Amino acid sequence: MKKKLFYALLCGWVLLSGLEVQAQEKKKGLGRFLEKVNSSLNETNQALEDINSTLDGTANNATKNEGVKVTSPTRNLKLEYKGNYVEGDDVVVEFMLANTTEQSIGLTWGGGTAWDDLGNSYSFGNMEFTIGGKKVGPSGVEVPAEVPVKAVIRLKKVDSKAAFIAKITIDTYQYRGFQVRKFAIVREDTGNEG
Repeated sequence: MKKKLFYALLCGWVLLSGLEVQAQEKKKGLGRFLEKVNSSLNETNQALEDINSTLDGTANNATKNEGVKVTSPTRNLKLEYKGNYVEGDDVVVEFMLANTTEQSIGLTWGGGTAWDDLGNSYSFGNMEFTIGGKKVGPSGVEVPAEVPVKAVIRLKKVDSKAAFIAKITIDTYQYRGFQVRKFAIVREDTGNEG
């Protein structure tokens, strides 16, 4: 009787162990499946966000030059940081603006602000922002198709103790949210380079 009970318990234990191993393997398989589903959902979510931002006009086009990140609110215009220099109390910031479409794009002024590392802000108007040598005023400036043009911003009376510009935002009537992030102010006397 004891032998039969022992064999019955042994068989039961072997059977349960086998079921437990199968359950663990199924659990691992389910885990891999769920990881794949999660990855697919993340990719789908990113694609939907890209489509949504394109449809509502907030698609970003980001570039990085000399460690300076520049973000454009549209894929049609690419703004690239080229450098800066000090002229008197002003900091002059140079960019290249490329229209990536096959048609020229007209831009009219919307406003702009820069902030330095000391927390000072510098608003600039259409008199301090030029594209292709023309002021971006209420009458507008045309950005030709597929030809990069020089864009310049003049920040007036920048604090002489400021070491870098933390952020610049540029808004046109057509596109709001061009951003330039963190670049050193090039001052001849301190040797800082942008």
